[in-house]
Amino acid sequence: MLPDPSSIVRSLPGYRLPWSVTGTPPIYTFASRNSTRLLFTTQMKGHLILEKEGNYSFVALSYYGKDVREFSVIFIGESLAHK
Repeated sequence: MLPDPSSIVRSLPGYRLPWSVTGTPPIYTFASRNSTRLLFTTQMKGHLILEKEGNYSFVALSYYGKDVREFSVIFIGESLAHK
């Protein structure tokens, strides 16, 4: 359940962004922000905590193909950690 490609996500800092992939395992999932790797897993779902603004990419890769989702994150309001 990732945002549509090339979209902008407006959230509070600390938001837990849910993600999931479907397909025939193994599926390798990579997440990065501004070219810095944040996640590498073979799990089929999880959460990524949005700690910084920037350009995010999710890549799901298997023997059968590849799916890439790219989006930007802009923070609004206060951090969830300060509530």
